[in-house]
Amino acid sequence: MSQVYPLDKVIRRSEEQGTAVRPAGERVVMIDARYGTHLPKKSFFSRADPRYYVVSTADDPSHIAKGRIAAVRLQDLEHTVSVSAEYQVRCRAGNEVRAAVSLFDDSLAPGAVLDKHLTRWIMELGDRGIPLLVHNYLADPTALAAKISARAMGDTGLDITVRLSLDAEEGLKTAVVSRDHLRVLVRDYQDEEQDLGFRITIEIDEAARPAAILQYHRSSEIEPLVVRELLRFFRQQVGMQTFCTELNSAAVRNGLAQHLDLALTPFGRKVAACRLTSKPSGLLFFDEGQHDIACKLHEYPTPIVISNRVQMTLKDVALYKASKMPPLKEWRQKKLEQRVHEELFSAQYIEVLIRFQKFEDNIRRYLDEEAAAIGYEIKQLITIPDLEPIKLKDPFTIDVTGTFETRLTNFHVKLQAVVTTRIANLESVEHFLNYQQNVPKLMEEAILAEARQYLHGTDPQRFYMRFNYADGNERTVEQELTEKIRQRLIERFRCEVIEVVLKVVDTEIIERLRSFQERICPFVVPIETLNGWETITFRGNFQVEGVDENGWHRFQLLTVGINDIGALLEEHIHAKLQAMPPASIQFTNPRDHLTLEKVLTHLAEKFVRDQFGLAIRVTNVRRDRTQQEAEATQKVLAERAAALRLVEAKIKDEESAETLINKAKVDQISKLTARRSLETDDTMNDDFLEELDRKIVETREGLAPASIPTGTELQRALRPGPGAMSLEQFAELSGMNRDAVQTPKEVSNGGESE
Repeated sequence: MSQVYPLDKVIRRSEEQGTAVRPAGERVVMIDARYGTHLPKKSFFSRADPRYYVVSTADDPSHIAKGRIAAVRLQDLEHTVSVSAEYQVRCRAGNEVRAAVSLFDDSLAPGAVLDKHLTRWIMELGDRGIPLLVHNYLADPTALAAKISARAMGDTGLDITVRLSLDAEEGLKTAVVSRDHLRVLVRDYQDEEQDLGFRITIEIDEAARPAAILQYHRSSEIEPLVVRELLRFFRQQVGMQTFCTELNSAAVRNGLAQHLDLALTPFGRKVAACRLTSKPSGLLFFDEGQHDIACKLHEYPTPIVISNRVQMTLKDVALYKASKMPPLKEWRQKKLEQRVHEELFSAQYIEVLIRFQKFEDNIRRYLDEEAAAIGYEIKQLITIPDLEPIKLKDPFTIDVTGTFETRLTNFHVKLQAVVTTRIANLESVEHFLNYQQNVPKLMEEAILAEARQYLHGTDPQRFYMRFNYADGNERTVEQELTEKIRQRLIERFRCEVIEVVLKVVDTEIIERLRSFQERICPFVVPIETLNGWETITFRGNFQVEGVDENGWHRFQLLTVGINDIGALLEEHIHAKLQAMPPASIQFTNPRDHLTLEKVLTHLAEKFVRDQFGLAIRVTNVRRDRTQQEAEATQKVLAERAAALRLVEAKIKDEESAETLINKAKVDQISKLTARRSLETDDTMNDDFLEELDRKIVETREGLAPASIPTGTELQRALRPGPGAMSLEQFAELSGMNRDAVQTPKEVSNGGESE
């Protein structure tokens, strides 16, 4: 079976003769195979060797052929590119003979001939140089395609539309070059290869895209090139310290990228991303340790311990490796033991304690030099003698509690002082330390002495009532004593006082006072007057507020409890009121109630203050009804109930009577109305009709309601008489603001009652 070509839809070989009838849009062209020329017609006597081609014109839209030429290879001594083309072919009416003659080959189909032509035309594009072809293609691929279309029309008479593509463009993809382990040498340490991991992403450099296409055939050379240049870069530009500590720094990655970009320039590539990893073994870039060195001081009975806290950072890996990488812990211990013993061999206790800085500086300088020799740097060195007074440089707390006598003889208070302080310069207490005295203990004694001196001149009343609260510009006890303690510590010890906190500690007497203050105690005083009147019982409450300003001595001697005080208070009030006339104390109105309340309050407060030294507050003073008042009240209530029952009965009787009267009147109105409706103007005169209407109106008016008293009238009748005290008068009597007792109706009317 013969091969089928895409061009067969436009032109193909046929065994049919030209005289056969063809469909519209098709024409048979006859060609003499001997000369490849057109035979207009076949003669019987002609010696021609005819070949028949069916040519389909563009009059029929289906007569369009599409095809593809793949991978046309163009190359010179330096470059190789592969070009592919997609094409679309049609033949215009009138160009059938020209197309058939141009594509005639007795051994090939027209489609194969066209493919050969297209291949030749594509190769001719590179006649002026492959780099120029690539440049022109990237600049305007349609211009190159137009050249082939024009060439096709000129050579074959066919309309051919071409779309070119460079095969390398499809293969220009981002590439990744990576190794988990690559042995590299660094610039300053080439005795041993280092283990490097890397992942480098290579992308097309758009500015050099023509080069990427031209060198696409050499893509396999990129990976070994990257590895080779990476080895060169580390060997020439990266030191050991950088390799171990700054491998992924911007300086290293950017430097490597620039180095590789230069090598990749001929390939039209550049570095897009770079990640590096290293696995240095046996290296500590940061190390710290605690080293305690025991040594003996001159003229000091017991050995002391010098505590050394050392932090080291690796600054020169190559130097450390060259020094045989000594173990750091053992190295520090050895160096410190040597230097500490040398420095403190003839040192005295007070010198080490107060002026240790010079020894520490010498130890630091020595250790710095030794560390630099092995590639390390001493980041921090803290050297502290294990001497208790050294801790005084750091903040410490003194917590002391004491009992102190006040200005009142044998009256003691208890106080806790918590002081946070520090002695930054031990030279300020050198005279204490030289005799190995306990400085914190001395500071405790100073605090107690200052508190004792101050409180000896302070009244108990002021201590307890004005400890942390004062009126006006007066300073509190806490403020004054805090300042005195602060001044004494600074003057004597030259210390920094960070905070002073004073707290009152409860004593037995304060606990007893608090137990009194926690209770509200009722009192009941039944007064059996000496005037032969019935018993009057008074009630109220009292609560201890504190010790009276001048009562601390009496309160200190107090041995009774709060219940005993209440019982004695009841006896005192009974004694004072027993001889009073009943009319004077048996109040029945707010004015007398307030007067008696003031009297009882004064009696109670004065008695408790004078007898026990306490200040109290009296509330809720009241009295019970006497037996006679209760009986009189019951009688009044009974009379009011009886009156209400009589009124109710009267209302019911009046209601029955009014109902009967109204019923009779309604019947009369019905009769008059019925009679009025039966009469006409013909039987009655106008005077008689008017008389009927008048009687109906009068009877209806007689149906008005009876004068039964309303509920409001009854309430008004039951209210107290004109002599009762009003709420406003009571407010004025009690010292209240009148606005506070205005009724809602008064407030809505601007304070004016209706």
